[in-house]
Amino acid sequence: MRNKHSKKNKGGGVENDSIWSLVAGMAKNFPQLTFNAILFELSYANLVLYSAVLPTYEEDNGDIDADDPRNKHLIRSMLYD
Repeated sequence: MRNKHSKKNKGGGVENDSIWSLVAGMAKNFPQLTFNAILFELSYANLVLYSAVLPTYEEDNGDIDADDPRNKHLIRSMLYD
């Protein structure tokens, strides 16, 4: 009988620690690496090191709705200041 997965490893959450999420993240963020290179030429340690340099984003990062006319001055200040 297989061991039960940890809660993180089930997927669907913000952080997924499965090897397949690392492979998919590598393929998405490093397009110069082929799936064969990721799967057969990189060690797990190198996968973890590569993925450590990927940017992460907070849930509430203060997005500005550029379609809202009330934010016109914020958009102009970001572009021209």
